[in-house]
Amino acid sequence: MVVVAVAIAGCGGSSGLSKDELAAKANAICAKSTAAVDRIPAPADFTTNAVSAAAYLDEVVRLEQSGVESLKALKPASSVKAQFDAYLADLSHQLALVRSADSKAHAKDTSGQQDLQALSAYEQRTSHPAAVRLGLTECAGSGASAAGSETTGKISVVYDPPSDAANAQALQILRLGGTDGVAKGFTHSFKLPADITIHAVNQFVGPNWDPSTRTITLSYQFVQYIASILKRNFPELRTNQSEFGKELAAVDGFVLAHEFGHAFIRLFNLPVLGKEEDAADSLAAVFFIQFVNGGDEYAFDAAKFFHAMSAGQRKLAPSDYWDQHSLDAQRADSIVCWVAGSTRQAYQALARLNIIGKDRLRTCPAEYQQKVQSWTELLRPHVVG
Repeated sequence: MVVVAVAIAGCGGSSGLSKDELAAKANAICAKSTAAVDRIPAPADFTTNAVSAAAYLDEVVRLEQSGVESLKALKPASSVKAQFDAYLADLSHQLALVRSADSKAHAKDTSGQQDLQALSAYEQRTSHPAAVRLGLTECAGSGASAAGSETTGKISVVYDPPSDAANAQALQILRLGGTDGVAKGFTHSFKLPADITIHAVNQFVGPNWDPSTRTITLSYQFVQYIASILKRNFPELRTNQSEFGKELAAVDGFVLAHEFGHAFIRLFNLPVLGKEEDAADSLAAVFFIQFVNGGDEYAFDAAKFFHAMSAGQRKLAPSDYWDQHSLDAQRADSIVCWVAGSTRQAYQALARLNIIGKDRLRTCPAEYQQKVQSWTELLRPHVVG
């Protein structure tokens, strides 16, 4: 059963536990959790019996949460703490997938089966081998045989069930904007050391990368916020749905690529000189311009959005200068510069628009090539093939 291993998420260690002591206590918790899950009647088919699937997953989630509580009471010695913390991050990822499958089962959404499949693959590739390396053999289940084998991480997308019609529309925008395609493309293009989740949520949160769970969080309400900024600042988009959809998708895509910049910096341990936020912007721009058909226009659309955002920074507070991000106007100008520097045609077109000063414009071709060369050198060891 694909979700049996979920309940063994209560694997951990107590204060000052050595690796062997941690393994002994963790294995006892895992054995107890596994037995508890085995006693739950499992549905024969998750896709055709949503009611039974939901009831089953409710119990699995409850047991996993109970296991996590046990985890919090266990503290490993410093010599194994970092490795154990990484394993706990794996379990947090598993919990997100099970919760997503449970929510979809309650909504009679059969795509929850995909979350369970992603869970099974994640356990085999990542959490089970990590458990075995710690000596948590009872926590590894059938994944024990995968320990020590080289694995390549996968990027999966989890969409929380929309809470209302507006969020449902935002979900469709994220899908139409290529979120799933980016996940698939990056999975096939990079040798990832661990799985990554793109998690779309209902509540309003800024897009962010969480290294502890290796999750990029997107927000349906933030998609709506981007849409409102575009319509308020560009009246022509209110009557041109095609162009509005293109620009909205462009901004959403740029934001996602930006968060992947943070993910790659952390996962590949890449050096960053200057602000990491600026580096993530440059990766997003290079990705669109170099690898997406018409990507220079999409990057320019993102610059337009940041320029529109800068209207709210006319009266700057000290916190605006402390922020990890550059000012929105600066972000917009940098992206425009990189677009201008990408081709002679783009340079000439933007020179005619007179968006950025001539002194800065002259530096743009060299600046853009520097970004391309830097990211190419940094990412080359992590590219498949």
